[in-house]
Amino acid sequence: MRVVVSVDWEGSGFEADDLAAFCEFRDDFPNIPLTHFLNAAYFTRLGPNDVMGAVSASDKIRTVLRDGDEIGLHVHADNHLLHAAGVAPKKFPSWDNLPDLTGHSVPLSTFSEAEVRQIVHFSCRTLMQQGFDRPRAFRAGGWHAGSNVLNALAAEGFIVDSSEVPHDWLPKGFGDVERLWPNATRLSQPYRFEGGIVEVPDNGCLADYVTSDQMVDTFNAVARSARQKPAVLSLGFHQETAAKFLPRLRSALGQIERRAAMQGIPLRYERAQDIATAPWLPKTERPIQIAPSDVAAAAASAHVEASRAAEKLARAAWLCKAGTSTVADAPTAAAKGASSSPEQTAKAAWLRKVSLGPA
Repeated sequence: MRVVVSVDWEGSGFEADDLAAFCEFRDDFPNIPLTHFLNAAYFTRLGPNDVMGAVSASDKIRTVLRDGDEIGLHVHADNHLLHAAGVAPKKFPSWDNLPDLTGHSVPLSTFSEAEVRQIVHFSCRTLMQQGFDRPRAFRAGGWHAGSNVLNALAAEGFIVDSSEVPHDWLPKGFGDVERLWPNATRLSQPYRFEGGIVEVPDNGCLADYVTSDQMVDTFNAVARSARQKPAVLSLGFHQETAAKFLPRLRSALGQIERRAAMQGIPLRYERAQDIATAPWLPKTERPIQIAPSDVAAAAASAHVEASRAAEKLARAAWLCKAGTSTVADAPTAAAKGASSSPEQTAKAAWLRKVSLGPA
């Protein structure tokens, strides 16, 4: 059994208790190499000339890096990151089903392949400028990677994606995850896409969304299904919530190691890149046919209806800011001016969808 332990770095900041929990984990599990999906947003959230801030951010990241770790890339569509990359940010749609003024929950899969390439290329360059290795592994923010994202990754020289995740681990109606990864289960195993990308499914999800018992249950299920064949279990956590959720992973790993020893299951901790280059990985390639998220599909999603109460509040706040007096005015106001803007088109579609009366 191969176990990949990964860390999603959200790019939002550093708290002392999270870094302390992270460091303690490294000390207690020195045999586990981690795949760090780093985020360039730690640096674009700073002022353009804030050299000391960039050095401080790099130093904090390095406190939890160890020899043998892998540097990957994690991207959320934060406004400041996209501005720095030269891509227009969006507020609509978001996997929270509400307008996101920061862009953090806007799926990367809503951008064009060319835009994704630009964001990914800029992010890699930024991390390398801070002294980190050039990433070759990737995980999309919110696990939202469509064909446009995967094609962009292949064009940028990536060899691994780990954005596939079973949707039933996540809150109901979590964006387009179910549509993007309809066949993902906790038993999903690595496979190749045409173009050279290897998908390493995040079949055990991250500690924010699953309990210790669920992680152990997933280990048992994967072990039973393997039948003497190489099998992979992917687990992980977020840097920004390490103090709260890393104890779940610590407990699960301890139980998994004990169970593996009792059952005579060889257990190896590996990085995502190790899985991608493993000789036992099937050679068959699957076509990249994952539909990218789009405004119409996101606006028409059934889960929008399920959160109407929250949407009313967001809509009312937006109407006040826009200076419109009725919901019916909102689509006109949203499209006013440069109405051909993709962001404004998305905004108008979202407002029409959540209107109480006819659009």
